[in-house]
Amino acid sequence: MQEKLSNLDQLVSEPSARTPIPIATTPSHEELLTQIASIPLFAELLPVHLERIMAIGQCLNFSAGQMIATKGESVDGVHLIVRGRVSKTFQNSPAEIERQNLPSGSCFGELAWADSDLKRPYDVYCEEACEVLFVPQASLRDLMFVDREFAHELLWRLLRRTMRRLANYEIDMTPHSAP
Repeated sequence: MQEKLSNLDQLVSEPSARTPIPIATTPSHEELLTQIASIPLFAELLPVHLERIMAIGQCLNFSAGQMIATKGESVDGVHLIVRGRVSKTFQNSPAEIERQNLPSGSCFGELAWADSDLKRPYDVYCEEACEVLFVPQASLRDLMFVDREFAHELLWRLLRRTMRRLANYEIDMTPHSAP
């Protein structure tokens, strides 16, 4: 879901620090495993792959209105939204901001493994209190290097996801012959 906003004041009145709040209740291992398996990018991965993602990830809680990521910073890893809802905001012009809501089961920063110089093109903040599994870029790369089967599955999923996004923008990807 995307909506257009007229100015930044409509987003967050006072952005709070990006430091996650302490986790009051840590989900059980089985609960977290089930939640990760429900994220489309990781759905149908082998249980051993889900376990490895959990092993390298960090469970973080953020309060409503808190910034998770800022436009222009390096993409440092994948954020899996386990509970709650976040918004990605893109500033199209000085007067227009586009907001995309990401519910529980979504993720952002999934291309972090590909390029350590990749800069984030959007801000991300919590619409409501969120629980996020953060998978650091270096750890994800290491896992993909060590576990080739996991890397193969994840890369195909990322490719299909990217192709669906491009199709939503109606970009013509067919080769054209030269005149």
